[in-house]
Amino acid sequence: MPDILLTNIDVTHARNGRRELDRDHVSRLAAEIARLGLLHPITVRKTGARYELIAGNHRLEAFRFLGKETIPAIIRDDADDIAAELRLTENLQRNQLSPLEEAHQLQELLDLEPGGVDALARRLNRGPEWILDRIELAQYPPDFQDAIHARRISLAVAKHLVRIMPLEARNAYLKHAIEHGCSANTARLWVQEASRENAPPPDMSDFSSLGQTQAFTTTTHVKCFGCETQTDLNETENRRLCKSCLKAIEEAQRTTQRLPELTPSWAPTA
Repeated sequence: MPDILLTNIDVTHARNGRRELDRDHVSRLAAEIARLGLLHPITVRKTGARYELIAGNHRLEAFRFLGKETIPAIIRDDADDIAAELRLTENLQRNQLSPLEEAHQLQELLDLEPGGVDALARRLNRGPEWILDRIELAQYPPDFQDAIHARRISLAVAKHLVRIMPLEARNAYLKHAIEHGCSANTARLWVQEASRENAPPPDMSDFSSLGQTQAFTTTTHVKCFGCETQTDLNETENRRLCKSCLKAIEEAQRTTQRLPELTPSWAPTA
């Protein structure tokens, strides 16, 4: 396995899948390499007189941190689509990418895949829905992308909040979700509240500092499955029956249990 000069290796960060390197990880990795040596060589491909990095960005940076001039490498001769798939596959196996970084790598792969989303899903052994979710994320506004990449909000929360209009309301909800936390269910209710006709912009100044607890009340109405009346969501149970219907059902069940066992008139006598 050859050692190649670090100065001959090109790293295009957008193609390597990350927004930025994890400097803490580089420091820990450098200490391990200094003590044990490099256990897994980097992977590159030949591009003229130079090499393009396919996998091993942190390992390469750790060697630079240690002042090394060369690094062991596996040299491949792959087409663009295979090289892109190798980058993504290694990063997914190592859990090194944020959802946003996955989105950009998947978009690159999809651009190179003539068979479209279904063919790419088969190649990666993933569901088409997972791929489409990630690619949609690459189209989100920059403030959403930054929050997801920094893991300040979850992808599930972002998928709800990005639908809120107007922008003033959306930005207010996003700011609160970042600062205080937000569940996907809470985000869904915010979308419903914001979608009401002539809904005023949310006043976030009254939000409690206790995580997702709110100092104002959001009221959402649903149709009761039993009596079909519009009922406050907080006054319903999991089966979407209002409490009045549930009480009536429970009373009917108790009444039935108290009835004596009757012999029907048509039953044959002994």
